[in-house]
Amino acid sequence: MKTKVSLRGVCRIIFCLAVAFSLVASVCAQKRKSVRRGEAQTYFGFEEQVKKPVKLPEDALALLIHLNKEELDRCFESDEEKGAKPDDSSVYFAASEIDLNGDGRADLIVQPNPKTYCLQRNSGIPFWIFVNGRTGYKLVYNDFAYDLGVLRTRTKGYRDIEISSHTIGENYIMKLKFNGSEYKLAESRTEKIGEN
Repeated sequence: MKTKVSLRGVCRIIFCLAVAFSLVASVCAQKRKSVRRGEAQTYFGFEEQVKKPVKLPEDALALLIHLNKEELDRCFESDEEKGAKPDDSSVYFAASEIDLNGDGRADLIVQPNPKTYCLQRNSGIPFWIFVNGRTGYKLVYNDFAYDLGVLRTRTKGYRDIEISSHTIGENYIMKLKFNGSEYKLAESRTEKIGEN
């Protein structure tokens, strides 16, 4: 007995298989993306080393050198007096990759290399956040803080940032949100140290 299969029936089967394949591929891609996102470091600080440092791209390094020229000159001078001669300015920075906006490109959070003590202050360290765009890395945040955390919440597609600074008896906690071109202060609060 022959079974008659219509063209419409074959099209339905192909359509259903294509939809099923798309769903499976989508779920697999989301799992891979969440695994990568879960591996990225989200806390940085004065006493916290970058866990998986990466080499700074040339355009980001050039901007960091330009912004910190005077301080880096002092660092070079101090290191030479101690007998150490760093090969290049990149030894003074520690960079970590993280995808801040979900585009699949590696953005960067940069802090001073804690092994060099260059660029650090008693009250905190500078942080630089670079977004990896179509034309290279763009600096979207640069300021001093004691620590920096990347939050799960998002504004305009970018993960929010929380920074803190400390003084005797008080913590200043600030939430930064992306405004379309850079991270800006959105909220702040003060907590007494020792209070719950």
